[in-house]
Amino acid sequence: RVTSLERLAVVADIARENLRNAGIETVSVQVSDGTLGWAADAPYNGIIITAATPKIPAPLISQLAVGGRLIAPVGPPQIQELVRLTRTDEGLQEERFGSVRFVPLIGEYGWKDKSASL
Repeated sequence: RVTSLERLAVVADIARENLRNAGIETVSVQVSDGTLGWAADAPYNGIIITAATPKIPAPLISQLAVGGRLIAPVGPPQIQELVRLTRTDEGLQEERFGSVRFVPLIGEYGWKDKSASL
């Protein structure tokens, strides 16, 4: 099962329609602040953040299962580093995979956007 979070309702509606048209029934699209994650379905074996975040949001780390992996572009708006966290019984293991550039992650634990609304 996959849970996808989208902060804009219109984009979430398009995603749901595309998934429905493709016959995909195992993906749930929720309208939410993606930096907060989706605790209702946690813990997760995998979390992918597809926008640049100044640091990995604490709520997402807390929703990661033991053995689970989180991948995110982390850093300032101009350039980020691709980071993978793996939760182990002892804590978190961090790996870095080089420079990338993504659009900013807007939300409580991401970048602020005064015009953004859910």
